[in-house]
Order: sequence, then structure tokens, then C-alpha cells
Amino acid sequence: MSALHQLTASLRALPQQPTARVVFDRDKSTSDYAAAVAALQPISYLMAEPVDSSEVAATSPAEYRTRTAALLASFGTRIDIWEIGNEINGEWLGPTSDVKAKVSDAYRQVSAAGFRTAITLYYNPGCSPDAEHRMLPWAKENLPEELKQGLDYVLVSYYEDDCNHYRPPLSEWNQVFTELARLFPNAKVGFGENGTPDLDAPLDRKLEQLTHYYTLPISAPRYMGGHFWWHYAEDMLPYPPANAMWTALAHALTTPPP
Repeated sequence: MSALHQLTASLRALPQQPTARVVFDRDKSTSDYAAAVAALQPISYLMAEPVDSSEVAATSPAEYRTRTAALLASFGTRIDIWEIGNEINGEWLGPTSDVKAKVSDAYRQVSAAGFRTAITLYYNPGCSPDAEHRMLPWAKENLPEELKQGLDYVLVSYYEDDCNHYRPPLSEWNQVFTELARLFPNAKVGFGENGTPDLDAPLDRKLEQLTHYYTLPISAPRYMGGHFWWHYAEDMLPYPPANAMWTALAHALTTPPP
């Protein structure tokens, strides 16, 4: 509970109201998250992730359906955005046919309940072990038309440390997000995950990556930022005393694009 208190304090102090992602771990019950949702919802918008990409393969379509329904029943009106699929083109999620079935069913449930939907795709330029899972071709070929037309948000997960330390130039990001805006004509587009996968990465590298990605002057249609530093709860705490990562984030949120 002390960590939750620090977390809410750090979010409340940011210069603009943030959107916080709640990742519902597969081995926990919905009641385990009641206190966190109640504490976070008044001070931040919430995006809920019913199943993280690391747990999708171990979750059957029936379990995915039941889990989505249970979370909607418990937290539906308190969640602003439902992330119905996370890093869904990742080769570690299992057979593509199963992924499509899980995400499509979750989309229909959330849409029928009248809530906003999001997916996160995994950008893997030249670093995917399987070419069939390259982000844009996979999304074009495998996502049903109802999702292409109906999604509210389409987000991109990118960790340059996991992609041969490749940093795409601004022109590439503009091309990627412009293509996503074309493919999903009714969705806002942006980043869904950034960060250093290694929690023990040097502080200067974390600071540099955070500032770089949060301040990219992307001009693609309907681009809305996003970012979602994945290790926020670890890197931005304790708060207070002064935390260099939190300070860098607060500065990035108020810095006009170059």
C-alpha cells in the first residue's frame, strides 16, 4: 500500500493528467486490483490490459473471453481505454489464428459494452526472427476489417535495446504512423510502450531514451503521443525525494517539440 501511495503521489504531481496502464496479471483475481483502480482512477485516465503479451500463449481463447468479461464486469466504467491485445504481432503469442480469435472476441465484448478499444503492435524493423510477424504486413493481413474500422487507438511498442539498438529516424516514424493512420482510419495512433527492458540499464541511457521518444515531433495524421514508459512504477519511484527519471518525464511533457 505504501508503494501505491507513492505511485499516486508521483502521477498526481505530473504537469498534465496522465494515462496510466493497469496490467492485470493472469495469476491474480480481479479483486486484487480493486484498491489500485480506486486510487488511480481519480487522478489519471486508465488503460487496462487484460492479458499481457507474455501471457497470451498460455491463455486459451475461452479463458481470454472469460477474463475479459470478468474484468469488464468489475471495472468497466472505471477504465477509459481497454487494450484488447498487447504486442499482438509478436511471434511469442502463439498461433496467429488463436491471437486473432482472442483479440476479436475481446473487441466485440468491449465494443458491445460501449467502451473504447486499443491494440498495441510490436515494431520490429529487421529484428524479428520471423518475417511473417513484421508489424505493418502482419496487421494488414491478419486484423479483421471490423477492428481496422472500429478501433479507437492503435499503439506501437518499441524497445530499441531489443532491436539491435536501432533508433529509427524521424522520417521512419512519420512513415510508420502515417501508414497506421491509413490502415486504421478512425483510430488515433501513438506509442504504447517505450523504455529499457533491463531494469538495471544505466540511468543516463534511460534518461536519454525517455527524452528522445517523448519529444519526437511526429506529424502523422491523428498522432497523439502516448509512450507509456513500461517500468514507470520502478523507475519513477521513490517520489519524493527528487527522482531524475520523474523529473525528466515531467520536463518532456512540457517541452514543445523542436
